[in-house]
Amino acid sequence: MHSTYAATPIARNPVPPLSGIALRSAAAAPHWLDPLAASGMIVRKRRNEDIVAQGEASEYCWQIVSGCVRTAMVLEDGRRLIGEFHFAGDLLGYEALGGQSFAVSAVSDVVLRRLRRTAIEAHAGRDPKFDAHLRQYMAAQLRAARNRLAVLGRGTAGERIMSFLREMHARLAPAGAREFVLPMKLTDIADYLGLALETVCRGMADLRRAGAIMTNRSQIALLFPAGGAGALH
Repeated sequence: MHSTYAATPIARNPVPPLSGIALRSAAAAPHWLDPLAASGMIVRKRRNEDIVAQGEASEYCWQIVSGCVRTAMVLEDGRRLIGEFHFAGDLLGYEALGGQSFAVSAVSDVVLRRLRRTAIEAHAGRDPKFDAHLRQYMAAQLRAARNRLAVLGRGTAGERIMSFLREMHARLAPAGAREFVLPMKLTDIADYLGLALETVCRGMADLRRAGAIMTNRSQIALLFPAGGAGALH
């Protein structure tokens, strides 16, 4: 049966979120980090290729130009914990001081712009508008983390899965569309939500049977408004 739980979409960017179409043309879309483009270095990584090692010095930050990356750490008992998924327009690593808490790797083929942390800070000191964007971005990151903790700490398995699908829909679906493509595997989703793979598979099947979603391989369609009810107990 359906619950009345409704997840709040998690916004990470202080500018309007990029749609699935924008993800394919992010290099041409205006972005608040554009003033630093000339000083950055373009880096391309293939799917599952490492980008940053856990504990690596945080001299550089990474702007995601296209594709999807994940942050992850391996716990003492061998389990993997995925912290976040990042998409085009995101700035990765600015919050890391002294060293990266999570390893970073490519979920899909990705294009990134490597930026020196000192260059970001220096430009923020010269440009009040850029500084405001940077502050807004960091505030959005903090709100997203708090929202995620609330869902993972108190939500049922069905609610966690539905919250994740709403978040991905908000990030990846073209404007007005219900359909979007998940670039990550179910194992990634399970490690992100703190659930067993079998639980995620069963939860997705329950949502299909309940008429909440339709799936075709990696393509997902939400069959109700993103802000409405629909998570399963």
